[in-house]
Amino acid sequence: MNMAGISNADERKKLKALRECTVELCRDMNTDDLTAALYAKGMLTTNEVQKLGLPIMTNREKNLFIVTKLPSKGPNAFEYFVDALQTTSRENPVHSELIDRLLSALNNT
Repeated sequence: MNMAGISNADERKKLKALRECTVELCRDMNTDDLTAALYAKGMLTTNEVQKLGLPIMTNREKNLFIVTKLPSKGPNAFEYFVDALQTTSRENPVHSELIDRLLSALNNT
């Protein structure tokens, strides 16, 4: 267990679920809405938000950046990410489908 009381097994399950869903996440997430939600939750730094705002990155590249950064954002990052998807699902209904896919992958690991 780490200092937050979360087992390494739990963290590995969350990482595995993110990896299993990477293609769908990179294809379907709305980067702009998600970036704001993740920044509001403290999951992205100002520098990371600025990088995601650069026009030289495609939407898929921005989404991959977000997905690959999450494991380094602490033990609650997965939950904050799912919450950010939920927060933005009204404007982006596909985010609800992504949540279902992530939770299904998490439960099947």
